[in-house]
Amino acid sequence: MTRAALLASLLPASALAAGEAAPAVSAAPMLGALVAVIAAIFAAAFLFKRSGLQQSGAGASLLKPVATLALGAREKIVVVQVADRWLVLGVTAQSIQPLADLEAKDLPAAPAAAAPFAGLLAKALKRHD
Repeated sequence: MTRAALLASLLPASALAAGEAAPAVSAAPMLGALVAVIAAIFAAAFLFKRSGLQQSGAGASLLKPVATLALGAREKIVVVQVADRWLVLGVTAQSIQPLADLEAKDLPAAPAAAAPFAGLLAKALKRHD
């Protein structure tokens, strides 16, 4: 397609008839606006995920994950609290099978957290000095 034909398809007939030159359109402002909109979408999604607002639905208070144990790459056992009951579920890539239905109780105390790496490194360095 020739330059004249391309110009004719883009400009209104009145502009061509008057012999006006085509306005210079820069793609930089449009590209910058597009990048800004896409960045704003990603920032909003990140903030939405971090704020925990997606859990505020009606079902969020009904179902609560209690524990998860990975058995393989795609297999795991999940304990979910529903009202005052615990459901033990076997989860695979193809299905979810109920394994047990238990009465909900208090969780045992979590084991003491392991010492952070920085503390262990400092102790090791002090021993070698």
